[in-house]
Amino acid sequence: MNTKGITLLIVFCLTHIYLIKAQAQDSLYKRPAQITFVHPLGTNGFKSKEVVNNFSLNLLMGSSAGLQGMEMGGLFNKTYGATSGLQVAGLGNHNSGRMHGVQLSGIGNITTSLHGFQSGGLFNINKAASDDTGHQQQGLQLAGIINISDNSMKGLQVAGLINQQADSLKGVQLAGVLNNTEHAVSGLQIAGVINKAKTLSGVQFGLINIADTLKNGIQVGLINIAKNGYKTVELEYNETFQLSLNYKMGAPHFYSIISLAYAEHDDMRFWAPGFGVGTFRPINQNIGINIDAIHYQVNEDEWWTEEVNMLEKLKVTGSFKLFQRLSVYAGATLNVQITEIKGAEEGMIGSRLDTPDSWYDKTHDNTRVTIYPGFSAGIRF
Repeated sequence: MNTKGITLLIVFCLTHIYLIKAQAQDSLYKRPAQITFVHPLGTNGFKSKEVVNNFSLNLLMGSSAGLQGMEMGGLFNKTYGATSGLQVAGLGNHNSGRMHGVQLSGIGNITTSLHGFQSGGLFNINKAASDDTGHQQQGLQLAGIINISDNSMKGLQVAGLINQQADSLKGVQLAGVLNNTEHAVSGLQIAGVINKAKTLSGVQFGLINIADTLKNGIQVGLINIAKNGYKTVELEYNETFQLSLNYKMGAPHFYSIISLAYAEHDDMRFWAPGFGVGTFRPINQNIGINIDAIHYQVNEDEWWTEEVNMLEKLKVTGSFKLFQRLSVYAGATLNVQITEIKGAEEGMIGSRLDTPDSWYDKTHDNTRVTIYPGFSAGIRF
C-alpha cells in the first residue's frame, strides 16, 4: 500500500472513531429534547434510559437517565438519575436520583434527596439512597394524604393525614392526624390528633403530644407525654370546690392541666371538668412557684348543664417538697364566673354554686359575670 493509501486509511479510521464517540456521548449524556408516546416508542427509543434531556414530553409514559430542564407526562415520568428542573405528570413522577427542583403530580411523587418542592394529590416519598448517609432534604412536601422522608429534613411538610420523618426535622410539620419524627425536632409540629418526636427542641401542638426528651421544648395539648417532663398529681381544696383532682403534664416551664372538681352544699351536687395550662418556677431544691390558669364547665345537680356556666380560675401557689415525690402547696386564686343559668326568681340569673363575696357582680343582657378572690391548698405527688 502506497503512502497516499495509508494516509486515507488513517483519516478514515480517525473520522470513524470521532463519529462513534460523538454518537456515544449524545446517547449517553444529553439531548436538547425528546418526545415519547409510551416507552420505548419515542425519539430516544430503547436508549432513553441512557439519555439526559433538557426538555421531555411523554404523551403517556416515558423514561430517561436524567433531566436538566422540564419534563411533562400525561401519566407517568421516570428518571433513573439526577433531576434538575420541573417534572409534571398526570399520575406520578419517579426519580431514582437526587432531585433539585419541582415535582407535581395528580397522585404521587417519589424521589431521592429532595432539594425543592413536591406536590402530590395523595403522597410524596423522599427515599434515602445507599450513598446518601447524612444527606439532608431541603424544601417543601405537600400531599393530600401522606408525606414520607427517609432523610433528615430542613423545611416544611404539609399532609392531609400523616407526615412520617425517619430522621430529624428542622422546620415545620402540619398534618390532619399524625406527625411522626423518629429523631430530633427543632421547629414546630401541628397535628389534629398526635405529634411524636424523639427529642423536642421546639413546639408540639395537638390533642396528644409525645416526646422521649424535652430539650427546651413545649407541648401544647390535652395529653402531653415526655419521659423527662413534668408530671404531677394534685389533690386540692379551694374556695369553690371541696375536692379537685389535677393532673399536670408537659415541661416545667409550660405544662397542660386536666382537672376534675366536686362540691356539695344545700343538698345539691356540682361537678366540673377543667382544662388549663401552667408553669413551674423553682426557687431552690425544695421550694417552687406554680402559676396555673384553668377553665371549668360547672354542672349543677345534673349530668350536664346546657346553659353557659363557666368558671375561669387563675392560681398562684407556692410549694414545699417534703419528700422526693411529695409536696404541699398553698396560694391565692382569682376567679371569674360566667353564667346564663336562671334562678328560682323570675328574671334572676345566677349560679347556685356557693362562692365567696365578689369584687364584681354585673348582669349583661342574659349573662351574669362575677369576679371573686379565693385560695387553694393541697398535696402534690
